[in-house]
This record gives sequence, C-alpha cells and structure tokens, in this order.
Amino acid sequence: MPNKLFLALISAALIVNACASRPPATAPAAAVAAPVVVSPAKLATITQSIGATGNVVALASVDVVPRQAGVIEKLNVDVGSKVTAGEVIAQLDHSTQDLNLENAQAQLQVAQAKLATIEAGPRSENVQQAALNVSSAKAKLQAMQNGPNPATITQAQASVDSAKQKLAAMQAQGSQDAIRQAQANLDSAKARLQALNTPMSQTDLAPLEAAVEQAKNALYAAQVSRDGACGVGGIACQSGNAAVAAAQSGLQQATANLNAKAAPPAATDLQQAQAAVDQAQAALDAAKSPYTAQDLKQAQNAVTQAEASLTLVQQPYTAQDLQQQQNAVASAQQALLLAEHPYTAQDVQTADAGIAQAKVGVDQAKQAIADTTVKAPIAGVISQKQVSTGALASTASPIVTISSEAVKVQAPIEESQIASLKLGDSASITSSALGATAIPGKLTNIAPSADTKSRTFLAEITPDQPGALRPGMFVQVAIVAQEHANVTAVPTTAIVQNAHGTFVFVVQNGVAHQVPVEVGLANATLTEITKGVSAGQSVVVQGLQGLTDGDRVTVTPAASG
Repeated sequence: MPNKLFLALISAALIVNACASRPPATAPAAAVAAPVVVSPAKLATITQSIGATGNVVALASVDVVPRQAGVIEKLNVDVGSKVTAGEVIAQLDHSTQDLNLENAQAQLQVAQAKLATIEAGPRSENVQQAALNVSSAKAKLQAMQNGPNPATITQAQASVDSAKQKLAAMQAQGSQDAIRQAQANLDSAKARLQALNTPMSQTDLAPLEAAVEQAKNALYAAQVSRDGACGVGGIACQSGNAAVAAAQSGLQQATANLNAKAAPPAATDLQQAQAAVDQAQAALDAAKSPYTAQDLKQAQNAVTQAEASLTLVQQPYTAQDLQQQQNAVASAQQALLLAEHPYTAQDVQTADAGIAQAKVGVDQAKQAIADTTVKAPIAGVISQKQVSTGALASTASPIVTISSEAVKVQAPIEESQIASLKLGDSASITSSALGATAIPGKLTNIAPSADTKSRTFLAEITPDQPGALRPGMFVQVAIVAQEHANVTAVPTTAIVQNAHGTFVFVVQNGVAHQVPVEVGLANATLTEITKGVSAGQSVVVQGLQGLTDGDRVTVTPAASG
C-alpha cells in the first residue's frame, strides 16, 4: 500500500503523469528523439525514519544524601570530579555516634554479667539465711502450740482470787461471817508465806525431778531421730530439727518447774506472797469497816479486769494467730526453695535475649559510625555540589549530585507516529555542535502514556558511544521506523502517478515504455518496486515532462552516487 511519505515524495510527479497520460497525438513522420536521463533499478535496503528534536540527559543521576546528620569534616570532591562507585565523597563528624557505641557496649556487658550471675546458681549465704528463717518460724510456731507459761497463769489466778476476796469482804459489810472469812484468808496467805520461807522436802521434789528426766529422754530421742533424717536431707531433716527444738523447750520448762520448787523462793515469789498477806490483812480491815456503793463498783471492776487478764494468759494465742504463724512458716519455706533455685529456664532465655538485643544495639551503633562516611553510590561525575566543608549535613538534603558519564537523548514523538516504533529500533543522532558527525544509537524506552498538554510520547534513545554528547545539548534524532532489505528499488523521481495508476518509463532499444508498477516502502531517494520492474532495467528519472509510451529517447545515464 502506498503510504503518506511516498505520496508526499512523488506528488510533484502528478503533473508530469497528467501530461504523459494524454492520448498520443499523431507524430510527424520524422519524430525527434527526446533526451532523458535513466538510472537502473537495483537491489537495495530502504529505510523510513521518524525525526524529532530532543535533549541530551545523563543516563543516571543520583542525589547523594547522608544517612546520618552531622558537620562535614571533609569534602573530597568538587563539581566536575570523577568518582567511582564506593569512593569516599565526604566524612561527617561522628563524636555523638562514638558515645552511642560506648553506651551500647556497656549495655552488652551488663546483659552478659546478668547471664553469668544466673548461670552461677544460688548464693550460699542467701540459702543459709533462708534456712535460719525457716527454723526460727517453726520454733515460734511450736512455742505457740505448747500453750501458755504455768507461772504466768498462777500469778494471774492469784490476782483474780485476791480481787474476789476483796469484793467479798466489801460485800460482807463488816459482818461476822465476812470478818471470819477475811481472817481465814489472812491466815491462809500467812501460811503460804510461811511455806515459801520453809524449804521443800525431798518427797515433794521427786515428781518434778522425774519430769526433768523424762524431758531429757524425749530430747535425746528427738536428736537421734533428727541425726538419722539429716543424713538423707530434705524436708525430713527440717522436721527433725523442729522436733529437737520442741523437746528442748519441754526440757527447759520441766527444769524451770523443778528449779522453782527446789531453789529458795525468789524474791518476786516472796514479794507476791507478802503482797497476798497485805491484801488479806487489808481485806480483813475492810471487813471490819463499812464500804460505799462506789467502793463496791470499783471492786467489781477489779474482779472483771483480773478475770480478763487470766483468760488472756490462759489462751495467749487465738486460732488466727496460729494460722498466721503457719503461713509464716510456709512463706519461709518458699523463700528457702527460691534461694536454693533462684533462676528458671525462662530467666536464662530472657538473659540470652537481653544479650542478643544488646548485640543488635552495638551493631546499630557501629553502623551509625560507618554511615558518617559518605560514599558514591554510582560511578560518574559530580554535577552539583550543594554544601561545603564545615556545613551541617542533614538526612533530608543532598550534599552532591552524581551524573553518569553515559548519556541518553529524550525526544517527544507525535502520537500519530508512536505506533510505528518499537524498542530496539536503530537511530542516528545529529547536532550543530557535532558538525556532520552522526552518532548511532538505539531506541531504549517509550513512555507508556502521552503528555496531557502536548499529546506526545517521550522516547529515550541511547547512543552506542556518547562521543561528544554532553547533558543539556540540543540534538536531532532520526529513528528507523521501517526497513526493507534486498528489495528492488528505483529512484523516487522515476515514479509517475496519475488517475490510471502508478507507472515508470522503462527504456529499451531507445524507446520509452510506460510500465505499470506496484510500490512498497519509499523515502526521499528510493522507492521499493514490488511488481512491474526487475533489477537491472533502466528507468527514466529526468525528462518525464511530455514523455509518452513508445516515444523514442536519447539516453543519458544518471550520475553515479
């Protein structure tokens, strides 16, 4: 099918074609041969190109932004400097990062020390203290379970009896019965005082001594049992120690009872007995004297208080007190177990995780120091320098821009032409700055969408060799849209087109023959012939004006080139 370019190239031939297609007039008998220039049809490669103007830009351009903020201590490049990938561009101050690294290393040492403490196991002093706390709590519980002190109960009972005697004496209101009762109480108190001043006989002491021997035997048996249990260890040993403590407490109590009876009366006992005599004497005196209602009330209150005191010493510990002490024993045992096994497998895992986390902190701190050394991400040329030595660099602004030495051309293509192009098409690049030199290249990219204002698609052409091309240059590109190789072609000026079709004039034996042809791809110089003419046939390229089929011609070969 003829294309638009072909029509444009041969439009001038229409006039010639119109003249050549008129019915031939009757020629004079002696016709003069028309001078023409011919050129042979030949096998050739025909290309059709799309032209555009564009700009040269760097193939790659990178703004180098530091990963750490800081004062620039050294800037090693300037505009125009060539750099290789990985080359040091700048060095930032890293004093703050150095301190962060020291802190991270200290945190790692703390985490490692914690793990070492866990792996070392329990501390002996903590275990010993916890064991002592268990023994103390159990001894206190045993003492509470043994009940009140008999001596304390005796003294409280005496106070109750005295208060009641006084009240009874007051209530007697001086009657003979009250006086006799008071006298009897006085005699009894004096007899007790006399008894304290008189030593006990061996017969009276025998039961108390037997109680002491029995307590000693119980202690010995508890110690033997304890020693056997502690040879094995564990809870049985702890129970054996508690039994020994209880037996020792019982021995102490029996010995105290014996000593209290066998030894001379204590001064306090004599004082109490004398006080009882004095109270009895006072009661006798009171029995002999009348009392008021207020006196009786006070005496009644004294009895009540004495009885309350007796109840308290008889039951010094409530069930709640015993339960609290049992809880204290259990807590002490739990504390001992914790002291013996202070760390669990989860504690070890946590410590290991702490070390791993601290190591990450050290690695991050080291990376932060490494990031203060700014390196070139690509090889190229420094095209811009935004800061100088001593400036404060930030992670939001570039310090330099690196452009690759390789370049590309960006050119807009009309939307009507874009369908003819494909990636990889050959192209040539020219510029007034390059003179007559044309730089070959390839079409490497076409924008997927058109510019909304210009309705053009941005194409990128990469030169095979950048040569003298520099970013910012204005150039012309010709992209080969179609190419037909090894086809029969004639000069485009040989094509004649009129209302009857498309023709060429083939010269044979000095006669021009109008031959219909079918054409293919065409450009400014050559047109592809798909049917009608073969390679080697001579076609008229000049002198077509007025030429008709069958005219005799004088042939002049076309100039070569």
